[in-house]
Amino acid sequence: MLALKVKSLGIPEAFFYPQHSVCRYNCSYSRLRRINMPEQDVVVVLTNAPDLLLAKRIAHLLIEEQLAACVNIGTPMLSVYSWKGEIEGAEEIPMIIKTTVNKQHAMIERLVELHPYDIPEAIVLPAVGGYDPYLDWVRSLTAGAST
Repeated sequence: MLALKVKSLGIPEAFFYPQHSVCRYNCSYSRLRRINMPEQDVVVVLTNAPDLLLAKRIAHLLIEEQLAACVNIGTPMLSVYSWKGEIEGAEEIPMIIKTTVNKQHAMIERLVELHPYDIPEAIVLPAVGGYDPYLDWVRSLTAGAST
């Protein structure tokens, strides 16, 4: 299944870390915690990708599908974590995604579909303030897609 998913994304299989390469189709994100905020409030979602090519692909699709207004892709950084009882380290690409409460569930569901990790990071942070024209811009760019 991984080869099929990798081929459909146009990403060489070698870019994936084999210990985390599990594809999930028909993603159900019922375990997503709901934020008790107005639907048009802006939120920031933190995640990582295993490489720059996949980070760019995820960012492009989230913007194209109007699930996010903006995705910042950072420089590689080292993540250290425990996985299946072992301490591991991997170079990852940090991603900061701006969307709305209304779109966060669909955006995270899509992120999980596109991501090769068994458990991709998806941490939602409320934007408790900001420059109003920017926040309005985020809302306007995420208003068009259905959830």
